[in-house]
Amino acid sequence: MLPNILTLSRIAFIPIIIACFYISTSFSMYSAFVVFVVACITDFLDGYFARLYKQMSNFGKCFDPIADKLLVASLIVLLTGFQYVEGYNMIAAIIILFREVLVSGMREFLVEIKVPLPVSNLAKIKTTVQMLSLSIILFAIACKSVVLLDISVVMLWVAAGLTIITGYQYFEKGIKHLDLE
Repeated sequence: MLPNILTLSRIAFIPIIIACFYISTSFSMYSAFVVFVVACITDFLDGYFARLYKQMSNFGKCFDPIADKLLVASLIVLLTGFQYVEGYNMIAAIIILFREVLVSGMREFLVEIKVPLPVSNLAKIKTTVQMLSLSIILFAIACKSVVLLDISVVMLWVAAGLTIITGYQYFEKGIKHLDLE
């Protein structure tokens, strides 16, 4: 099914992006940007085609958010490891990673007790802002634009803010089902 292939392609793009960072030429960084943007587009297209062709599957429901998190987390680790995002801006990166792990763990637990935790519209916006800010960071690195990098890091902070809000919303929904006694 096309939606599942698109989801898996997002995961398959990660090693290519990693290789681009290690090659570390202007061309390779432009390539990382293009591959990341294509991967982000597959995130939209897999859901679109799944709904259009009525090909929604448990595989897609499971792996679509995993592919998103792997893609975003991998790039954040690369950006901080290669010191493109550094200093206090690493806090935004840590916030994003922390929320993704927290929500994933909560989702896994809630599924076991048959409590759905559907993706909210704000969480979809959060993912879009994350991917957009990371795309612009990659483009800024490729074209060596300090100004664009500064702007994109501000967008990363906006994504971190949305990440906190959506993380809290999910936590608030999920905490009701935990046995805290």
